[in-house]
Amino acid sequence: MSNAPIFFILVVIVIAAIFVVRRLANNSAAESQPTSTAKPAEPAAAKTEAQASNAQATPQSSPQSRKEMSEKPVKEANKSTKVSKDVDPVIDSADKSQPSPLGAEVPDEVKEPLIALDDEKDPLARHRLYQQITETSYRNRADEGWRAICKTYSARHIKEFADLQQAVAAANGGNLPQVTTFQNYATLLVEDGKFDQAITVCEQALAFGLDDKTKTGFAGRIERIQKQKAKAAS
Repeated sequence: MSNAPIFFILVVIVIAAIFVVRRLANNSAAESQPTSTAKPAEPAAAKTEAQASNAQATPQSSPQSRKEMSEKPVKEANKSTKVSKDVDPVIDSADKSQPSPLGAEVPDEVKEPLIALDDEKDPLARHRLYQQITETSYRNRADEGWRAICKTYSARHIKEFADLQQAVAAANGGNLPQVTTFQNYATLLVEDGKFDQAITVCEQALAFGLDDKTKTGFAGRIERIQKQKAKAAS
């Protein structure tokens, strides 16, 4: 048998094998190439510099600065609501109409009765509130603020007493009890050197039939005030 056919077959096989190998190589190379152009990654150094720049542009507030920022609105609010000494302030009541001799600072001992007095309509209740305010403030009259409250509300109590006396007498068996506002206010006026006004207060007390529970009553008090007036004038 001739070797020519066998040789021819081997050549064909080799050629086919070479063709297949080249085709596989081409396909592999094609698959390894990217299908689209990806954006190059930003260098790490450049990214770090950009972050540092942003941090400098918008610095983080420290705990101390945040505290100062939170306290600033409160300080501004307090500043805006501070009562000027030249303005007649009011007590913190419903209609803000009650003048306060102490300004914005009203002692806790009388804050509640002062606010209650603003709305109270009952004569007996109003009298008792006046008594509570004037007696408490009289005991503390060494302080100028308390003294101002005592004089202010004593004068109002006495001015209003004509409208209160009937209810006060009815609650006391038909007779008026001791009303310390009159004698305390007279004492304050004498201490201030306002003798004539003190005498007028005592005369008002006598007109209402009040007794200061001393031996000589308001009549004797008037005599003593007149002597003090004469002594001060000499």
